Amino acid sequence: MEGYFIGSGAILQAGERGKIIGATLHAQLEGDLAPAVVLVDFESTALSDVRQLLAVVSGYSVAAFDTVVSSRLLAIGECNFDDVVRIVAEATHAREVHLYARWEPPAEAVSVLERAGIALHTHPLEEVSRAALIAQHRYQAWQGGLKAA
Repeated sequence: MEGYFIGSGAILQAGERGKIIGATLHAQLEGDLAPAVVLVDFESTALSDVRQLLAVVSGYSVAAFDTVVSSRLLAIGECNFDDVVRIVAEATHAREVHLYARWEPPAEAVSVLERAGIALHTHPLEEVSRAALIAQHRYQAWQGGLKAA
């Protein structure tokens, strides 16, 4: 059985010229229920290789995500993976975040999030059976961007 996820958020681009690009995701995910907060890495095979991370929230518009989440990321500047998960979860009042990727986050990052009251559920990217990603043409520069843990 598959759940269907529709949400909006942003593509977080790493590096010195990092950007936050508004995006909407429509996806079929394995499991009966679609999660409320989803992070997806469509490209990397290891956390150290992440250059783009999609963060989306069910029921949010791109503008709402920008106001609630992107503004916090921009204020902090450079973030590591667990910072991003924590900020997205806290800004959206989520206690669970689901990561779809070809890699597993370090146990230390998962522990840090658990101590903050956030459960990070990891799934293989293959559990996203179909996806449509619509990226906005406007973007904000995100100084510092995502850095490897």
